[in-house]
Amino acid sequence: HSNPLGPLALPVVVPPRNTRYYYLRVIDLIQSYDEVTVLLFTRQDYELHKAYQAQIGTPLFGAMAMIIGCLLLMTTYTLYQYYLNRDRAFLYYAMYVGTALLCVVKNANHRFDLGLLPARLSHPSLPYLPYSFGIFYALFLLKILDLDVHQPRISRTIRVLMTVLIIQQVFAFAQVFGGWMFSGNVYYQFHDLPIFLIGVLHLLATARSHSPLKPYLLTGGLALYLIAFLPFRHFIWGFYRLTPVIRTFAYYPPFWMSVGLLIDLFCFALALAYRSRLVEIEKIQMQERYARDLETQLAQRTAEIEEQSRQLEAQHLRQLETEFEQKLAETEMTALRAQMNPHFIFNCL
Repeated sequence: HSNPLGPLALPVVVPPRNTRYYYLRVIDLIQSYDEVTVLLFTRQDYELHKAYQAQIGTPLFGAMAMIIGCLLLMTTYTLYQYYLNRDRAFLYYAMYVGTALLCVVKNANHRFDLGLLPARLSHPSLPYLPYSFGIFYALFLLKILDLDVHQPRISRTIRVLMTVLIIQQVFAFAQVFGGWMFSGNVYYQFHDLPIFLIGVLHLLATARSHSPLKPYLLTGGLALYLIAFLPFRHFIWGFYRLTPVIRTFAYYPPFWMSVGLLIDLFCFALALAYRSRLVEIEKIQMQERYARDLETQLAQRTAEIEEQSRQLEAQHLRQLETEFEQKLAETEMTALRAQMNPHFIFNCL
């Protein structure tokens, strides 16, 4: 139901000189960002609390908005590149960025109560899209590293994990729109395992690869894992006295997940740009080789034509000499006959 105090507040009315007991039962997935803490406020104190939280959360909101803007720009630009080049690597990257963008928007919508999504879709415990960007993440790696050719075993393993992710994605949509869930928490304790294994295989395949894109892909993968999973170790922040503003960053894991994703996607974008440059260089080299081959063929053809011309000219000269000798012989015979005729007539007389 709509609540003017927000989705996190439950209005409680206690008449004067009365005692009421309330029991709070939390039914949720095993995965949670923070422990459930129940606080009791008067309405005025709660409004002041919300105002204070909004004030110290403004930098976090600005950072999340910048991340969302960067992801939106990456998605639009990469889709346009796919439209121009029809390269599936750009399509898989765009889908990976797009699903990551929706996940970041979903987390920001719940954290700042933006009202962009229905309550059923905005709840942080319903991971209805991470499986999808895990699938596109795997497709992108298979394409850009050409694992089917260079590392077929890892490629087959990744495809099996992709099948598991597809099944999990279907079940996630059934959770969101059908309300059906497992009664036990064993599934929810290990539901991130396929994505984690794909990431480990990505790092392994990239480390073993001889691709020139290796530095970019390896840097992005390490940044995603180190930055995204670091904040879950809350004891790391316990050694420091954090200000309230910094605390909003430190104890908000979706922010670190978003930062890790942004760095990972930025490195992948650099890899795509460098890949395009390598393709361009290869095309230029092919054109140069083609031009050299054409020049070589033209030189050979020219030499052949010149040789044929010399042979034809020599043959023509020999033919002219033969004709001249023949005509000279005929002339000599005619002259000889002319000399012989008077003697023959004289002898006859």
